[in-house]
Amino acid sequence: EEKLPDVLTVSERVSVLSDIFATSVAGLSPIDRYLHSLENFAKDQDPYVLGLTISQISELEQLLEPSSKSGYQGFVVKCLKPQLERLGYTRKATDDDLTAELRARLIKTLGTIGNDKQVIAFCREKFEAYLADDKTLDGDLLSPIVQVMAYNGDSDEFVRIEEAWRNSTTPEARNRNLFALAAFRDKECVEKALNLCFNKEVKAQDVPHLLARLIGSSDSQAAAFKFLGDHWQEIYDKVGE
Repeated sequence: EEKLPDVLTVSERVSVLSDIFATSVAGLSPIDRYLHSLENFAKDQDPYVLGLTISQISELEQLLEPSSKSGYQGFVVKCLKPQLERLGYTRKATDDDLTAELRARLIKTLGTIGNDKQVIAFCREKFEAYLADDKTLDGDLLSPIVQVMAYNGDSDEFVRIEEAWRNSTTPEARNRNLFALAAFRDKECVEKALNLCFNKEVKAQDVPHLLARLIGSSDSQAAAFKFLGDHWQEIYDKVGE
């Protein structure tokens, strides 16, 4: 497995990693074999292989028992932190769009499910500039900065991001801030995010996306499903089929 990147093409490496993940999730092969393979594939510098690695690391986290998540954080950092250090935290003149996107995904993943203190500190340092004038920052980093701050935030950050959402002057900023409100793990913040579904400022077409993010997170999933069941008719009336 450690030699696979040397003997397989990019498409073959993507296919092999996808197959190992699928068989492990299906219970057809041991999860420790998959984790060993993932750790090896995480060294791959090809953007498509690395992108798939990041996606699988995020998807696997949603399947873990809560007791396993703290141990998983170290695994995530071990796999992805060297890649971020290789790319650096800021965009270079030689970076193409795919590289810039990978940097953003690495920062988001390490700052959330990886619980990497250095990445979280980087996002916290940029947060004031983000709120004051996000045009002063690298556009690729806006989403990871606000997502990491929300994921690690409490009611204070919720209020500030909610205000940024209301004051957004572009559709991109408005959606970015609105959907970041679904990244909070604090129970009170999760309830506030759910109740935004009935806020007149939230467009009907955005409600399913907001709910999908809340249901898609293991930290807010139970509350979101209950909310959906309790308010099904009201939500249906707002968003339609």
